[in-house]
Amino acid sequence: MTLITYNSKTHKVAFRMKANATNSEIDAACESIPNGFCDKLENLTLAELAKIYNANTSSDVKKFPSKAYAVERLEKALAAADVPMFESAGKPAKAPKAPKAPKAPTEPRNSSLAIAKSWTDANVFKARTTRHVVTVNKTTYGSVAEAFRELGLPMGKHIVFRMALKAEGKKVFEHDGNKYNFTAHQQES
Repeated sequence: MTLITYNSKTHKVAFRMKANATNSEIDAACESIPNGFCDKLENLTLAELAKIYNANTSSDVKKFPSKAYAVERLEKALAAADVPMFESAGKPAKAPKAPKAPKAPTEPRNSSLAIAKSWTDANVFKARTTRHVVTVNKTTYGSVAEAFRELGLPMGKHIVFRMALKAEGKKVFEHDGNKYNFTAHQQES
């Protein structure tokens, strides 16, 4: 059950109201607009519902097939049109808040300065410049990725395997029933 306040001459709806609105709230809503009229949608005739519907939408409905259908369509149209709810203090509802403006993009942090500074640490420099090669079943490859490609192993697993191999130095990778013995060692200069 929906209560509405509308201009009885133009049929434009000013407010929607809670079904449990008090008589004083209904009176305040009616008096708040010129030619104000309040009623439950269910109490209006099909002709009145069509006039109100047409005045508040871009439609030109001549007649609704039933009152229930007319009430349902009008309730949806009023909700879609953001017709405000009338609040209990005898004042119209506050206008809906405008959406917040998107935040201005922030400057990206310049991590390159921190990375450049980290190269001055001797341990970091040595770790970053040390290159490893891998030997798999007596064949040497320039990287774990190269070995995986050449041997037809699943590339989706090479990064996790490489990290474990660097930590342990030696590791066995099993695929399709075959065992591949990987050994990581520093590349000779």
